[in-house]
Amino acid sequence: MQPSARNWSQESGVRSQEERRRRKKEGGRRKEEEGRSHNKCFYKYEMLPSEPRWKKESIITMGSSVRLIVEVVSTNWRDDYGYKFVDYEALGISEYWIADYLGLGGRRYIGNPKQPTFFVYHLVDGEYQVSQFRGSDRVVSPTFGQVNLTVKQIFSADRDTVENARLEDS
Repeated sequence: MQPSARNWSQESGVRSQEERRRRKKEGGRRKEEEGRSHNKCFYKYEMLPSEPRWKKESIITMGSSVRLIVEVVSTNWRDDYGYKFVDYEALGISEYWIADYLGLGGRRYIGNPKQPTFFVYHLVDGEYQVSQFRGSDRVVSPTFGQVNLTVKQIFSADRDTVENARLEDS
């Protein structure tokens, strides 16, 4: 079954800037906050009927319902490399990509000098194992082995390039 993408930043009501400031001031998310906004989420549709909050709120509470989450880094890079990393790992999301196409992340993540970097985090025994890719490196995805793109292709792609990307047979 083909995964499906949903742009949560447009469809599910991303938390407001005021809510983010409040959360940061209070030291993080409230205990009752279960959701996390992200750029793209690829679901396992066969698992969605098992999600207790899906029909009413489009909220995922079980990592087994998600094939992949992709984050595109912006000025809130700490969320992508920190908060979301911890949340997705704890939830059991099997694969998490971070696309830092402008090299905005902290030096401890992308090195010095800063440069565009693509990360694939894959869950192994409950912990993320990370693979880092740059420039002409081919991105390797345990979940989507048919992906045959370099970081340079991904970061310089326009819509037509992405739609016509060559995929190898699995």
